[in-house]
Amino acid sequence: EVANGLESALEGAQPAALIILASFHHAKAFSEISDHLGSQFQPQALIGGTAQTVFSGLEAPDRRAGLVAFALEGRGLVARSFMMDWERGPAELATPTQWNRLASTGSDHAATFLLADPFTTDPRPILEALDHGVPGPIGGGMLSGSTRPGCNVLIADQDHATTGLVGMGLGGPIRCDTLVSQACRPIGTPM
Repeated sequence: EVANGLESALEGAQPAALIILASFHHAKAFSEISDHLGSQFQPQALIGGTAQTVFSGLEAPDRRAGLVAFALEGRGLVARSFMMDWERGPAELATPTQWNRLASTGSDHAATFLLADPFTTDPRPILEALDHGVPGPIGGGMLSGSTRPGCNVLIADQDHATTGLVGMGLGGPIRCDTLVSQACRPIGTPM
């Protein structure tokens, strides 16, 4: 259903980026789902994670199974995905230079988008390092698909993990603005 909806919306265009969110009901099959969507649409970058409630449209389902994919397409857009987990080293220890190598799409870098596991990732040092290492707004959130450590699923292209964070750098002829969603609070220093 999600693949058909994306195909219809894209009208044959190839997306630069694909972001997939799935409720915990899909956690065991999430790797397979993301591999299928990645193979079908072949975006430059694909990230995803598990969330407590996933909805599209105006109504949020009450703890029912949900799966949603967001595609970003347009001429000249550049997307680059990355993952930091405890096997690759904790994201909190990355320097601004390391973040620039991971997330930057070059001189036309427009924004960075992050999805993080709340049990294994402290967002404050990451945001501070990103602020000094990568230009543009930073958006995203903490994954809520599990109430226990090791049960959230994070995806970056073909890599899958249960710790750390995934992210995407976006560049090209695109303008990105950030806002705080209802029932959420910002992290870091206000602008």
